[in-house]
Amino acid sequence: MDRVRAALLVALAACSDAPVFRCETAAQCQLDGQDGVCEATGWCSFEDPSCDGRRYTESAGDGLADLCIHTTGFGEGVSGDVKGVTTDAELLRAMPAMNFGGSDNLTVSGSVATTTSSLLRFVLTAIPTTATVETAQLRVQVIETGNLSVDLFAVVEPWEELAVTWNQRTSSSAWSTPGAGPGSRGTMQIGSFVAAQAGMITVALDPAAVQAWIADPSANYGLLLAAVSMEGATLASSQEGVLDQRPGLVITWH
Repeated sequence: MDRVRAALLVALAACSDAPVFRCETAAQCQLDGQDGVCEATGWCSFEDPSCDGRRYTESAGDGLADLCIHTTGFGEGVSGDVKGVTTDAELLRAMPAMNFGGSDNLTVSGSVATTTSSLLRFVLTAIPTTATVETAQLRVQVIETGNLSVDLFAVVEPWEELAVTWNQRTSSSAWSTPGAGPGSRGTMQIGSFVAAQAGMITVALDPAAVQAWIADPSANYGLLLAAVSMEGATLASSQEGVLDQRPGLVITWH
């Protein structure tokens, strides 16, 4: 949308007795037959080729007026804008010295006998370190389900995809707690989901956690997927043969 249209929206708003600047649904973001987007911030935006994305209207508040909004997808699947950025691996308690970094699956299980967690990391350096993250959505494909509840934590220790095991995070360093437990991961979950049925799941992540990874790429050690219940589930990894089932991370930022 050009700035003339943005200015027209301001004029229209000024003629109304109702507060029309802040939105709750996309239906409230309409201008001359053009559909806009009600952003997570609560302000309207419209497509603008000069932004290579969308632009907030000049009537947006919170210092966002006229700013460009970008959406960047990370991952090896067909929808990934930035590829070659994903590392992942399973951590299997029953095989504490075995590396599964080359597997096409990511397993999560809360069973005492087969406790398994999984690691997933995206390199996010394609986004400027000064960016502000508005939303972050993880996409994972459930292949086999057992109605499993999964919590997501930020990992706080570095690990190597082709060396990490239940006991070791690199070939020469152990986890503070085996399986990337407390001390190896953050204390607060930054997302969660239930693998109740097969198919693609979209999971909202804490934008502040993702922004911290972008602001300091050296501190981005990715996510731990940890089982909450005693069930188990299998997810597609970045090595999955079906491209559109591979994990992805979509970030909206300005």
